[in-house]
Amino acid sequence: MADSATTSNRFRKQSLGSNLNVWGDPYLNDNFDLIDSALDGQTSLTLTGGTSTLTSTNYAADQSRERMLIATSTLASNQVVIIPAVAKIYFVVNSLTMAGFTLTIKTASGVGASIPAGGSYIVSCDGTDCAVRRTLDYGSNELTNVGSAT
Repeated sequence: MADSATTSNRFRKQSLGSNLNVWGDPYLNDNFDLIDSALDGQTSLTLTGGTSTLTSTNYAADQSRERMLIATSTLASNQVVIIPAVAKIYFVVNSLTMAGFTLTIKTASGVGASIPAGGSYIVSCDGTDCAVRRTLDYGSNELTNVGSAT
C-alpha cells in the first residue's frame, strides 16, 4: 500500500510494511519538522491585490501548514487569500498598507473572513467557512470581541 497524508496538515502516514529502513530518516524526521512548522511556523505573504492561493503539498514544507501568516506590501486592489478547505486556526498579522482595499482569508468555496487593517487576528476555519474570532493588539494591550466578563 502507498503512504497517505493526514487530513489537516498533510503529514505522512506510513502504510503497513512500507518504507523499510528509511522510515526514521528521512520520513519520521521530516514529519517532526512539519509538525514544528504547523505548530509555530510563520510565512510572509507579499500581497498587492487579486487572489493568492497558499501552497499546499503533502509531506513537504508549504505556506498553508504554517500557523502564522504575515501579510506585507501595499494593496492596489482587494486581496483574497485562499487556504485549504480543512479545519485550522491561523494567526494573521496584517502589516499591509490597505489603501482603501480589503484583505479576505477564505477557502475556495466558503465564506471568507475580512481582516481589518493593522494588528494581529485569529482566523478560524471549519473546513468551509472562515471567521475572525478574536482581534489582538499587543501594542495597546487591547482584546476585542472576546465576550462579556462574568
